[in-house]
Amino acid sequence: RLAVLEKEGHEIAITQHDVTYGDKVDPQFEVPEDAQEFMQAYTGIQRNGEVYNSDIDAPTEAGEYSFIVVYETESKSCYGMVSFKIEPKPITDAKVTLADDSLEYNGNVKTVDVVSAMLDGEDIMRWCSISGNSEVNAGEHTVTLTALEDSNYIGTATANYMINTIQTRVVSGGYSGVYDGKSHSCSVSVENAEMAGAKVYYSANKELDERNFTDGTPIPPERTKTGTTKVYFYVDTNGNVEAVPKS
Repeated sequence: RLAVLEKEGHEIAITQHDVTYGDKVDPQFEVPEDAQEFMQAYTGIQRNGEVYNSDIDAPTEAGEYSFIVVYETESKSCYGMVSFKIEPKPITDAKVTLADDSLEYNGNVKTVDVVSAMLDGEDIMRWCSISGNSEVNAGEHTVTLTALEDSNYIGTATANYMINTIQTRVVSGGYSGVYDGKSHSCSVSVENAEMAGAKVYYSANKELDERNFTDGTPIPPERTKTGTTKVYFYVDTNGNVEAVPKS
């Protein structure tokens, strides 16, 4: 009679923690000297959706994986498996370089080109979407790079740029002449008034400034009788253009 002896099953202890993209995957386990029919394999799904299988090379792309080891000894059938992740790397510390970080307002859309986004010596710009690099109004603006969902990276990186205000000239003038029975007033003209969104306010009662200019009227006071009328004015703009002088 032939006796068939079944080998005892034995679980292999394997250590492999989650790592971040760029760090090495190196599972730790022990193999006895009498091991036979040794086999190992990596399997998993990369973050970009591709399936990964290899019996030699450890994965390097972000994703979720398993590592399997199987071997036989004279008395044991040994098997072990460990699951681990390669987490995407945050890009918060990436150095974003812009082609120009200081522009001048002209009423048109200004677009700033992103030259590079360096992280640990690698330009990751191709793995990012770009937003906030096209603006019209004056002020400080932020370009934001957002890591693509199927890449080895996660999060955002930013860089600031400025669209500077410009100045426009204000010319004011009064009237001086002999009495003719007609009404006369002052005049205030603003260069590039449309681009500046300029509105002129007048008052014959008090000085106007940024706090009270709406107390004035858009129509300058008139005078018919002889004498002098002192007229105050204030030029309000859209914030992209500075009127000089504004009052």
